[in-house]
Amino acid sequence: MVKSAGMTLIELLVVVTIMMTALSIVGGLTIDSVRKASAQREVVAVYSILKKSSVMAFSTGRLVKLDFAEQQLEISTEGTVYEVREFDHLYFRSTTVIFNKNGVPNVMNLEVKAGNLVKVLDLRVFFNGDGMVNS
Repeated sequence: MVKSAGMTLIELLVVVTIMMTALSIVGGLTIDSVRKASAQREVVAVYSILKKSSVMAFSTGRLVKLDFAEQQLEISTEGTVYEVREFDHLYFRSTTVIFNKNGVPNVMNLEVKAGNLVKVLDLRVFFNGDGMVNS
């Protein structure tokens, strides 16, 4: 009886099938995790922009307007567009946030959608009990 030193085609197909099944499970979770991390990074960026806009309104004594629409944010002061930002993972309902000369916004909540998740960003986190901006 002659022994073969290799694998049969059936054994090879079974191993490949097991590997592809494992890869499809892990790959899907990895892609979802990357997407969630990117969306969270954009949420942090929005909070940072809101904080900077509040400080800019307070320090310059001028109104700062943030126009959120779908995946875009337009920042302007006194009619002059200061910056336009595009987001890859966040979607906004058409909302305008205006920071007055004291750095206080006209709305305290901002609704944002990331995939199937709807999140409400609380703008009150910038202020302590006496209405002063937290640093």
